[in-house]
Amino acid sequence: MSRISEEKRRKAVQLLKQNLTNEQICFELRMSKSTLARIRKEYGFPPAKVGRPKQNQKQEPPKKTRTGSRTVTMPGIKAVKCASGARFA
Repeated sequence: MSRISEEKRRKAVQLLKQNLTNEQICFELRMSKSTLARIRKEYGFPPAKVGRPKQNQKQEPPKKTRTGSRTVTMPGIKAVKCASGARFA
């Protein structure tokens, strides 16, 4: 395993200060994510945010629709009544 040059390390710190993502920095400097994680830790930057972003919107409860003799829950679909009184999703 080769050591990372001081120039590359300084460039990574400079890009971290510009709030670029890990992917952008790793691509530009041709380094692995684990190397960048070590640089983040060494220079006191917070760890990268990973995972799926949280949803800020409240989801409405799923609607219940009637199909034959059973009730089926279908999230996000509104039930509609037709002229005969039957309900369709």
